[in-house]
Amino acid sequence: MLDREDVTGRDPAPGLDAPPTVKVTEDLARVAAAGLAPAADVGRSEFRGTVVEAIQDVAQRTGSVGFVSAGLAGQERPRVLEPQELVAAIERAESSLGPAAERRPVYTIGEGGAIVNTVTGRTEYVPVHTEAGKADLEKAHVAAPVVGTPGEGARAPDAAPLQGAQPPPAVPIDERIYAPRGGAPREVARHSHYNDPIQHPDGEPSGISRRYGDADRDTQRRCMDLVIEKGRERGMSDHEIALTLAITRVESGFNPDAAAGSTSASGLGQFIDRTGRPYGLDAGNRWNAGAQADALVRHTQDNMALARSRGHGGADLDRYTYAYHHDGPSLAYGGLALADRHVVPRIAMYEEYVRNHR
Repeated sequence: MLDREDVTGRDPAPGLDAPPTVKVTEDLARVAAAGLAPAADVGRSEFRGTVVEAIQDVAQRTGSVGFVSAGLAGQERPRVLEPQELVAAIERAESSLGPAAERRPVYTIGEGGAIVNTVTGRTEYVPVHTEAGKADLEKAHVAAPVVGTPGEGARAPDAAPLQGAQPPPAVPIDERIYAPRGGAPREVARHSHYNDPIQHPDGEPSGISRRYGDADRDTQRRCMDLVIEKGRERGMSDHEIALTLAITRVESGFNPDAAAGSTSASGLGQFIDRTGRPYGLDAGNRWNAGAQADALVRHTQDNMALARSRGHGGADLDRYTYAYHHDGPSLAYGGLALADRHVVPRIAMYEEYVRNHR
C-alpha cells in the first residue's frame, strides 16, 4: 500500500518561515463537540501547503466524511462536500482563473483539522468527522465558527452568509470517481521505486509522477476500465469489480505509476515486489497498467476466498477483503478501519459506474 505520508505528507516549502500558530476559538470547539470536527486535536501548525493539500492531509489522517465551508456553517442545512468533491470544486474554480492563477502554499491546519489561511488568519473549511455529525449539520442550524489569531480577539467572518442561498448542485458521479493528487514522500528508501523514471510506449496509460492520484482523468478512467475488463474476464460480479475499483482508488488513486517512498509498493494495487511476483508482476511489466489490473483482480479474488474461509461473509466480506489486501493474513495494521472509512463507502458509487460500463 502507498504509505500514508506518501499520500498526504509535505515538507514546508523551501524559503518559507514556519506559519504562525493559528487557533480557532471556543465557538469552533463547541461545534466540534457537536460532531462537526474531530474531538482529537489534529492540528498541524507546522504544515504549510495549498488548500487542496491541506484538505487531503486532514481527510487522509482523520477519515473525515466531508467538509463544510466556514462561511456557510451558519446557514440552514449547509451542504457537506466529500473531500474529493471539494477538491474538484476548488480545482475547477482555480482553472477558470487561467494559467496566471498560482496555488499558493499559505494554508495550515488548525484545531480540530480546520483549514486555515495564514495570510488572512481565517478558517475556510471545517471537517465533518462522522456520518452522524454530517446528518445533524445538514438538518440543523449550527453557529458559524469564529476565528482568531495570536494577539487578536475573536472576530466573526467579514460577511454574514446569505440566508436562503441555494446549496451547490449535486456533483455528478463522473466527478466523484476520480482521485485527487497526493503529496510527495519526505524520504525515499533505497528499495523504493519512487525515483524510477516514468517511461511508457505511446498510447499506454501513464501517470504524471509517482504520487498517489497524479494521473490525468483520461488515464484514471482507462485504468478503471482495465479493472472492469479484467474483472469480467475472470468472472467477477459487478459488485466485486466495484470493490476492486474502490481498493484501487485507496491504494494508488488510479495512477499506474504510483510508488511508495518507504517500500517497494507500486502500481494500481500497490503490490510490494514479493507480493506481485505470484501474480505475474516483475521488473519487465511492473508499470504496465493491464498487467497491474489483472494482478489486482486476481489478488482481490484470493482475498475474498480467504475472507470466506475464515467465516467473513455477508456485509463483512468487503471489509475483510480489503483488510487482507492491506494487512496480509495477520490483520494487524489497521486494514479494517481503513476499509470502513475509505473503501466500503465508495463501493456503491463504483458499482453504478460498472453497471453503466457496457
